[in-house]
Amino acid sequence: MPLYGRASRAIRGVSEIDCSRPRIIDNAGGSIAHNDAMPSDSITLRVQREVGSWPGVSVEAHRGGMVFFHVGRREIGHLHGQRLADLPFPVRIREELVNAGKADLHYLHPKTGWVSYYIRSDEDADAIIELFRLNYSRPWLTSK
Repeated sequence: MPLYGRASRAIRGVSEIDCSRPRIIDNAGGSIAHNDAMPSDSITLRVQREVGSWPGVSVEAHRGGMVFFHVGRREIGHLHGQRLADLPFPVRIREELVNAGKADLHYLHPKTGWVSYYIRSDEDADAIIELFRLNYSRPWLTSK
């Protein structure tokens, strides 16, 4: 059975997730409470709360801290834990974002429309949320 099948079934029945106290899920599916030295509102949770609150956005958490954001079947981006965010854009939009210093070329696929944003501090949350908002609203589809 593919790994993603088990992971998606495991979260499918969850109706509400308590994000006030972050928890880490170990490989056996058990829950490990964080220590109190961990920030109570991590950048990942902040992005999840904000982007997940937009109409039509679904949030899927996977192993290894991966968190995917979709509008319908379209992925608007994902987080690699608290290390980086990856978002897909049309190539011309990606070029504008990279040239403006708002994102970096994707670390594996630099010739595609994907961008990466490396998370260096909690202050990066606003910039990441803004990239998600741009991909969510897609203004390039209405402007000529």
